[in-house]
Amino acid sequence: MHNKHISDVRNTKLSVPQGGCLSTILFLVFINDIFKVIIFGILYLFADDLTLVVIAKTYDELEVKANSDLKAVHEWLITNKLVPNIEKSNFIIMGCPLRSTEISFKLGSS
Repeated sequence: MHNKHISDVRNTKLSVPQGGCLSTILFLVFINDIFKVIIFGILYLFADDLTLVVIAKTYDELEVKANSDLKAVHEWLITNKLVPNIEKSNFIIMGCPLRSTEISFKLGSS
């Protein structure tokens, strides 16, 4: 209730109430099994942000490993009825020497 106004009742099959006192804990319990995804890299989770770190010796190896991991994570998201925000997704390549070859990373259809 807010200002003597009662919201309509809604039945949901998934989700937790946004802003609820248990919402954060329930979300963490829900997403915590993403670490069971078999991947080459390491996953880091902070709240609802996920970071994937992939280490490789060559750019070709990096592309193969990263795309394999992204596919596994995407399949987990779809299975759990979650949608990644592609617009907020970024990548960074660290290392040297840099090479002028295009590397393609794919998450879902993007």
